[in-house]
Amino acid sequence: MGPSEDLINEVKRYLDDLFTIKDLDYAKYFFGLEIVRSADGMSVSQHKYTMDIISDSGMAHANPALTPLPAGLKLSRDSGTYLQEPDRFRRLIGRLLYLGFTRPDISFAVQQLSQFLQHPTDHHWHVATHIVRYLNGTTSTGLLFAASNTLQSSVYTDADWGAYVDSPRSVTGDFRISVVTPIPFWCDNQAALHITANPVFHERTKHLDIDCHVVRDQFKAGFISPSFVSSKFQIADLFTKSLPSASFASL
Repeated sequence: MGPSEDLINEVKRYLDDLFTIKDLDYAKYFFGLEIVRSADGMSVSQHKYTMDIISDSGMAHANPALTPLPAGLKLSRDSGTYLQEPDRFRRLIGRLLYLGFTRPDISFAVQQLSQFLQHPTDHHWHVATHIVRYLNGTTSTGLLFAASNTLQSSVYTDADWGAYVDSPRSVTGDFRISVVTPIPFWCDNQAALHITANPVFHERTKHLDIDCHVVRDQFKAGFISPSFVSSKFQIADLFTKSLPSASFASL
């Protein structure tokens, strides 16, 4: 992939001078990635790999799930009974992680289960098979790199604010649309936006390290411009929480 056909050919000639290469024309299949070009752009998916996961998990005839995780699900290391053969769970999660290259919709679900690789339980396995059931209804879903460059650069960011059951840690997620233009940041935390824009130190913000206030300096200089976005349009929610099917589908 590149912006110029001439530049691509120049790289090919350079590599061929170093060692003999064979030009196979446009890539169609690469390390499990299926690449299809059309008038709409280029799509990248992992249909065959997805079908292999479903088949190997014994879920080929299972009813598809509407979302990767049940809405509002909270996982804990102590939920359920430890698996006698944990390698099966670990192998499935590893395959789902690789599938995530073209399936950002399962990123949060797989991240949540990845916490329990050391001592997975039967409950964790049940949740993992829920992801596979979701894949059973979305086998051809992938990424589309549109031919028309009409997108505006944007970044959506969100955090779950210490929602882990077993620790006070938070999950932070962001979604980026990259085009060579200034990038607006969309955030659904209005308190954070007020702190960014307000130059006055308050008792409630003294816990912030001084180096964190570089964000405020960049805001004042006009280098960043975080803006509020309603949760209804907060794409980053896909990476920080398990959503109801209607919200998941709309995002």
